[in-house]
Amino acid sequence: MNPIKNISLLLLFSSFVCCKSALPVTPADKSDPGGASATAVKSAPEKKANLAPSKPRSLSKKTAAEERDDIYTLMAYAVVHKNWQTKSTSSGGRGHNIGSVLVDPDGKVVSWARNCNGATSNGTQHGEVRLMTQYQSKKKLYNLKSHTIYTSLEPCAMCSGMMVMQNVGRTVYGQTDLGFGKAMERLQYSSAKYKPYPRSENLPSEPAKNGVRVQIDEKFAKYNQEQGGKANITEWLRGSEAEELYRNATAEFLNYQLAFEENRDEYEAALKLYDKVPSSPEE
Repeated sequence: MNPIKNISLLLLFSSFVCCKSALPVTPADKSDPGGASATAVKSAPEKKANLAPSKPRSLSKKTAAEERDDIYTLMAYAVVHKNWQTKSTSSGGRGHNIGSVLVDPDGKVVSWARNCNGATSNGTQHGEVRLMTQYQSKKKLYNLKSHTIYTSLEPCAMCSGMMVMQNVGRTVYGQTDLGFGKAMERLQYSSAKYKPYPRSENLPSEPAKNGVRVQIDEKFAKYNQEQGGKANITEWLRGSEAEELYRNATAEFLNYQLAFEENRDEYEAALKLYDKVPSSPEE
């Protein structure tokens, strides 16, 4: 074949390819999905947003016992939020936004209480103290052996001491108290001079293992840092940031999605007791 003719054909073919690549690409006709115009040009597939609902916290629990812990901690927040206080105890408020629920040895919630320092003009009337004394007086119980207390804020020394003396089996708290917390650990502390306080070693005090507690701790830690490490935790608990977190916790409690059907009776009992909690302040 003539080499000159070969070169001519090659140049002609190259010119054709260049011209075709320079032609504008016509977008697919939206009015004709799947038609010729839609199939003529293939674009990269569009990345779609994940619209699937987030997995409920309840479904991430590994055991039925952990799920019950979740339910009762959320209930403690909900009890507080049902009578949310924006006034301080010295300005006519019922008390601090702190509350607790009591669970019997069978795993059923049996009582609730809120802080009433302001309403009673009595600084001893913490939620945990009222929870224990009122229930024991009502049921004529000498102690609270094998009972569990779920409280919205880590217990102070007064409440921890009473829990120890009343043989409470376990306590779970929904917020770490950077100032007055770790009272149980101090009672359990052993040194060369002092042994742990009697009975204290039998009472574990644990932070709740749920997302709400983590959020509350993170939000308060940030606020405390902004305040130079001198933030008043009960003052923060009257604010809008805390109120929103407690409102969300209440909604989660009321719409809880059980992963363990064996907790159905306990959850329904918790809802019934919550319905009886007044939205007005108690005395």
